[in-house]
Amino acid sequence: MKNSKINCRATINRFILLSLTLCYISTAYCSNKEQEIKQFLIYDAMSYIGKPDLSYYGLQPVYLMYEVTLTKKHSDHPSKVILDFNKIEKQAKLASLFPRTMISTDIEQWYYEPSLTDQEIEQRFDTLFSYFRQNISPNITIGNYGAAPTALCVHRYYHPKMSEDSILMTWRKSNKKRWAALKYADVAQPSLYIAEPNIESWIKDLQITVKEIKKHYPNKKIIAYIWPQYYDKKDSPYYKQFIPPHIWKQMLEATYTYCDGSIIWSSRTDENDQSVFWEDLRVQQIWEVTKHFIHSHKRQIVFPEKENLSILTSTPQEFNIYLNTNHPQLAQYGVQTIQMINEKDLGNCTNETFVLDVDKVKQFAIQTPKSSNTPICIAPINKKSDTLDYQEIYKLLKKDNGNQIWQIPSTSLGKLRLHNSNMHVNMGSWAINTMNSPQEPEKFTDAIIINAPIVDNDTITWKKELYITIKEAQFKSEGKPIYVYLPTTSLNNNYTIKATEWKTALKTAQQWCNGIIIHDINNNLPDTNTAIWQESLKFIKEMKNTVD
Repeated sequence: MKNSKINCRATINRFILLSLTLCYISTAYCSNKEQEIKQFLIYDAMSYIGKPDLSYYGLQPVYLMYEVTLTKKHSDHPSKVILDFNKIEKQAKLASLFPRTMISTDIEQWYYEPSLTDQEIEQRFDTLFSYFRQNISPNITIGNYGAAPTALCVHRYYHPKMSEDSILMTWRKSNKKRWAALKYADVAQPSLYIAEPNIESWIKDLQITVKEIKKHYPNKKIIAYIWPQYYDKKDSPYYKQFIPPHIWKQMLEATYTYCDGSIIWSSRTDENDQSVFWEDLRVQQIWEVTKHFIHSHKRQIVFPEKENLSILTSTPQEFNIYLNTNHPQLAQYGVQTIQMINEKDLGNCTNETFVLDVDKVKQFAIQTPKSSNTPICIAPINKKSDTLDYQEIYKLLKKDNGNQIWQIPSTSLGKLRLHNSNMHVNMGSWAINTMNSPQEPEKFTDAIIINAPIVDNDTITWKKELYITIKEAQFKSEGKPIYVYLPTTSLNNNYTIKATEWKTALKTAQQWCNGIIIHDINNNLPDTNTAIWQESLKFIKEMKNTVD
């Protein structure tokens, strides 16, 4: 009898344990199933000045390709634009450096050309997207900003006296051509900017937008563009004002509920057309809400994968070190002297533009000693230069002169980061700058010089920027050596270069390039920055066996 009770109790205990186990498994399964069903991605396209890399917090990079970097004016019809495959090839090469980064093109003009049919628009996007898939990766994710539909909230704001039926009818009519652009996109990237504080109306318009997309493309994922400021309609009383944090929270939650992800975009200015910095209280309030949103959905938010930076070079690689000042103690280590000339000494500065003075260049060429052992390096100024200036300077200095002529491009990703925003946003700006040049500056230099200023202590981003610039240079170097140009003072007046950042720069350049140009800006590095002078000496001595 006693054993019977024990067996009964044991059976009950096993039943309870089994029930609890099944319950746990069921709960875990449901939880895992929920996570599998809902994955949400947040992309960073904000341009607030000084914004750091936000990938640590869960924001994905997105490569924006604006219309000007993909198209050109039609030769017979200047008001129309067509695909420019010279630009597209460059964009594909840049994008191939980060094949897991989503691409968002922004071609809008075609929708407004009456002569273009839906089929022609469809064909153009098919051609563009197919080229990217063939030349970047078949697995890339690509879409076009605002392809379809247009921002219903904004459309509604522009037509305050229309009835609901009329608003929806005219909105659908305006989207007719845009649907053709979405057929070959991997994702829909609708614009969901908000025009006024009526968040209930905005959420309703979001729901209508999602329903409209699903009606045309049921399986297309939706990654919505949102902006922490009100839409930039000039006569709006809310023009580019920052959205209150509680409304921003509702926008994030609504996009999470109805979409597969969001691209947080911004311009660089506010309602007064003043530059907006990352540390601005208005930005920080938005960012705090965004961080809290990410934390509350952390199991569903997809974090970015770590980027792999690798540049293959021949081994062993000859490495050259150049310095613009003559320090006798360095000669024994193979450090070579160069003649550094500032671009400003070859012309004049008018407003934001550099204007070449041919007579100054000719005079300098006459005075320059003819020596194949002393390269002449043209250091850039913080002004816009025309590519034709590079050509003229090279031609005049090269004439009857055995010197190597090296020209340093004025635009750098580090400079853009200092004045603009994050890396992938800056890639868009950088691409616009390089692709608008009528000719390649690289044709007018005997070596490819990478402008890589150190602007802060973010060495990880600096290495990414150097990686991008070197890889882009390799595409068109035509066998010329690639050197990194490192000025000893920062473009950032609030920052002094530290030994740690300088050491990273030297070591990275040694791994990835053929040499380095140290520009001692004040011509007295041992006294002006002892820390990086000592780091340079240490590096130079270590490199003695590989310096040419």
